Amino acid sequence: MMKSKEDAVLFYQESEPHSFTIGMLMVLFIVFLFGVFYVSLVFYDSTWSEEIVDKELSIKPSKQLTKLRVLESERLNQPIQWVDKESGIVRVPIQIAMSSIVKKYQK
Repeated sequence: MMKSKEDAVLFYQESEPHSFTIGMLMVLFIVFLFGVFYVSLVFYDSTWSEEIVDKELSIKPSKQLTKLRVLESERLNQPIQWVDKESGIVRVPIQIAMSSIVKKYQK
């Protein structure tokens, strides 16, 4: 049994969208995004605070590293001495060598 066009009923939403509700949801979403950004920023800053970095860097070096640094310092600061007199190679303390290089390139 077929209905005629007059019997057909159209169903649709007759009301307008709730623009105030949609606008408030958009504002709340934007506030939420800024809140997430701010919390992330505060969390990041707290994890990289100076106290934590200083604590991590204040770890004492091992005995081997300390011994190596002492040996390097002794070697770099030995008095002037000949390494190979025939070739004219001389060992010079690091501070004297650096200052002579700086003077050489300042000219």
